[in-house]
Amino acid sequence: MSSSKSRPLIAVAQLCSTSNVEENFKVVSSLIKEICTTHRNNVSMIFLPENFAFVGDGVTKSYDIADESLSNCPLLTKYASLAKGHKVWLSLGGFPLKSLESQPSQKTEPQKTYNTHIIVNSSGIIVSVYQKLHLFDVDIKNQITIKGLCL
Repeated sequence: MSSSKSRPLIAVAQLCSTSNVEENFKVVSSLIKEICTTHRNNVSMIFLPENFAFVGDGVTKSYDIADESLSNCPLLTKYASLAKGHKVWLSLGGFPLKSLESQPSQKTEPQKTYNTHIIVNSSGIIVSVYQKLHLFDVDIKNQITIKGLCL
């Protein structure tokens, strides 16, 4: 049997996300660094949870921080740089991306975001994108309300 040091590993990271995307990024950065250091860079892929980058606070909503395109998204670029810098694949559990049909010019449509799962390879390149279809509603009285696509 081969030693565990020679086998590639995966890691699952957990954090309590907030509405501050920069603070969330710092926490994720620290987690990734700790995981890669602790396991001597033998981790192949790290899975981040749903809403890893942002959780609305009732004032700031996902739509407010979402970009229209993954290719020009500064926040996603930072996460891709983490993957490249640590030479690890990242599974980004749920990332807000604006729906094209909810642009401000179309006043009849509500402002919508897609909960988008993204896989970034160890070179920092997006290799897979999935816009989740089976969304859910959450209503925690006096705390947070999330309604499917309309965030």
